[in-house]
Amino acid sequence: MVRADAGINGVADMRGSACTITKLISDKRADLEQVHPSTKEITRDNAMKTDPVPLHPGASQALGG
Repeated sequence: MVRADAGINGVADMRGSACTITKLISDKRADLEQVHPSTKEITRDNAMKTDPVPLHPGASQALGG
């Protein structure tokens, strides 16, 4: 679980938070699909398609990129 009161202090924490959130979405995808069917479209390949905006380094780390 990601705590709402977890502070983001600097780039290292932001990278860790992005990694944690990305992993959480991946790990809980089946649960998310029950809430909203479009979650089925969240795949590693689709998540990596962020052009022209670069993928956040923490998200990239979580996706193995």
